[in-house]
Amino acid sequence: MLKRSGFAIFGIIGAMDREIDLFIEKLEDVQIYSKAHMDFFCGNFQGERLVAVKSGVGKVNAACCTQILIDKYKPKAIFCTGVAGALREDLDFNDTVISRDVVQYDVDASCFGHEPGEIPNLGIKAFKASNELIEIARSAHQQIFKNNRIVIGRILTGDQFISSPEKSYIIRTKFNGDCVEMEGGAIG
Repeated sequence: MLKRSGFAIFGIIGAMDREIDLFIEKLEDVQIYSKAHMDFFCGNFQGERLVAVKSGVGKVNAACCTQILIDKYKPKAIFCTGVAGALREDLDFNDTVISRDVVQYDVDASCFGHEPGEIPNLGIKAFKASNELIEIARSAHQQIFKNNRIVIGRILTGDQFISSPEKSYIIRTKFNGDCVEMEGGAIG
């Protein structure tokens, strides 16, 4: 599954144990590196090196985790995995959204002339995934979850748990998002 990518090492980040446990269970020759209350599980998976780590919930945890992962392991690619809330009515419980891009919907520096969602002084609103990584995620998903539907779309990130239909509608229409979660935009 991963051989065709040519990447030297993959990083997998999930916010909670249940989001990374399957990856950790599949690793061989595991070494654990601990820093900032996070355990980085590095091992072999199908002949490739993989690092799986639980970041904790939220953008600050995800950003801290990502930086440690980059500094320590220098991965060629990082995947964020986990649970998200659907913003589209046609998405079902077991559907999977693979990001074409991620946007932090709760960033708003519009009073300084930036677009809502734009990271000030970076000029970036949407962090785009490469087509190669999208294809790797799609291929892996199809091997593991043969009957689940896959949607390639926009994932929105914010430090809020969105449970009201009104708020979901506002976020979806303002940022054209497919689902919402709390880490991906910070990892991007």
